Amino acid sequence: MISWSKALPVWWSLWWRSVLYGAVLGFFLGFVGGFAVTILGQPEAASTAGMIGGYLGSIPASMLAVKQALEKHLSRLAAIANEVRDARAPVAAPAGTA
Repeated sequence: MISWSKALPVWWSLWWRSVLYGAVLGFFLGFVGGFAVTILGQPEAASTAGMIGGYLGSIPASMLAVKQALEKHLSRLAAIANEVRDARAPVAAPAGTA
């Protein structure tokens, strides 16, 4: 089992990256979508287009956040998984004993 003291840094790394990247990319794509619809003569649809652009921006932003968080923490998580696996492995009887 992974303790909270080991899981919390992974969660925090993923969370702040997701929020930051999602906000930046969502704002940018939301602005572009709203602006484009307004230029095309449909200002009443600007908020909807901006919202869709913002939502769509959150998908690659979260993928990037997961990738970077895993790059930072994967070796430590693998070491923890190996420790857990080794602790659960059955102990073999010494050779020559029945």
